[in-house]
Amino acid sequence: MPRASARGTFHSVLSFRLENHKSVRDEQQLLLTPAHEDARPENADWEASTVAGLFGANASGKSNVLEALVCMRDTVRWSMNNSEPGTGAGHGRAPRRT
Repeated sequence: MPRASARGTFHSVLSFRLENHKSVRDEQQLLLTPAHEDARPENADWEASTVAGLFGANASGKSNVLEALVCMRDTVRWSMNNSEPGTGAGHGRAPRRT
């Protein structure tokens, strides 16, 4: 369920899958939901974890997973811009705004 705040409505990513991105060849899934039902507070109106950690050895692809998340975010954020005639795929990226 989307959460509302003073800045607008926020939607949460519950699961993210990627494959064939930089050093990540095989499909990997990042679950952003509590691992155990008792980890979710009673009467919570959210499904996603509010904090997640990404652990692994040096050069194991952690930064590449984060970069893929940023790419997905930018694709969603700028999809309407990039779908305009003459500005879609192959015509460069939308300006990065953070």
